[in-house]
Amino acid sequence: MKKLFALIFVTLLGGCASSYHNIDLEGESALGGGFRDKKIAEGMYKIMAKTNFAPWLNYSAAHKTFNRRAKELCDGDYQILRTTESQSEHMETEGLAKYIISKVDGYVLCENTLTSKEEAKRLLKLEY
Repeated sequence: MKKLFALIFVTLLGGCASSYHNIDLEGESALGGGFRDKKIAEGMYKIMAKTNFAPWLNYSAAHKTFNRRAKELCDGDYQILRTTESQSEHMETEGLAKYIISKVDGYVLCENTLTSKEEAKRLLKLEY
């Protein structure tokens, strides 16, 4: 019984954080987490980051993944142009605790780019 409890605890704990992997290259995670990005212009990216499923919202973990990916794409400093937070259920449950995936979508502009902030704002309008 103790082993079963420990296994359940470790599984739930593992679901609390965000798995850091590229969904487009490595596929969807069974736990729900990962990131996806798209180049909009030179030094401007759209990033989606989501957490592993958990019984509660965890936007801080989604933001951590978002910021880590932005830093990698920009090779350092960047400016966040816009972000939105959302949530979804990983799977339907019947009255039990929900399995929630917290998600952050947004746009970043790298500091070391030739794309101006004005051009980035114009491109943002085209995206919406």
